[in-house]
Amino acid sequence: MGKSDETSVTGPKVPSPRLKCGWVMISTRELFKLAHFQRSATLAVLAELYRLHFESWDKSQPVKFGNRALKELGFSHHDKNRALEDLETLGWVSVQRNGRKAPTVKILKGFRFTTR
Repeated sequence: MGKSDETSVTGPKVPSPRLKCGWVMISTRELFKLAHFQRSATLAVLAELYRLHFESWDKSQPVKFGNRALKELGFSHHDKNRALEDLETLGWVSVQRNGRKAPTVKILKGFRFTTR
């Protein structure tokens, strides 16, 4: 198996454990604590996206993603932009940048959209 077989455009292949349940419930507050403790802007961005998605009325619409929540955790807008780029590269989100205004983020993976 060559080096090119082990990685793809979106990064290294990650083994998928066989789980009976693919979804868990976790508090965004706890995710924010972990992100702050680990200094992980990507985890903080993901937690904030979960929160914004949960609070939005129309789950199929993009959300505006400001800096306030991440700034309170000590992350800069540069950290947020790098994390959004990482999530965009992985195919989890698409980001529409609006100059100096908050980007609009459409969630593509990781969230279950139901009409029930």
